[in-house]
Amino acid sequence: MALIMAGCMNVHPIYNVPDRMFSGSAKRLSQEELRTLVIATALKRGWQFSVLSHDKLEGRLHVRTHTATVRVRIDQVSFSISYVSSDNLNESGGNIARNYNRWIHNLERDISAAVLTASLNRT
Repeated sequence: MALIMAGCMNVHPIYNVPDRMFSGSAKRLSQEELRTLVIATALKRGWQFSVLSHDKLEGRLHVRTHTATVRVRIDQVSFSISYVSSDNLNESGGNIARNYNRWIHNLERDISAAVLTASLNRT
């Protein structure tokens, strides 16, 4: 029973980012600049993104034997990050290994900071 409980403690509800508003004025950046910024920022943590449409990206992260796939929607006001799928992250019933949530929190912070910095550097 203790082994089962220990395994459950590493699984948490899937963290999604619904419509996170940008600080500063992301309106100073074009949609293409925002997409490029998200892709470049995420690459620093190992994410690989592809463009699905003018405002949607799909990202994949491989860490050892684990894989996570997310969708990012971005515009000049806000962005969102949504879980798509995973391998070896114990996803079940809306729960997932806690590392996934840490990766998403990091991605959320990185995107917010990068967009704020880029918008403030615009005159």
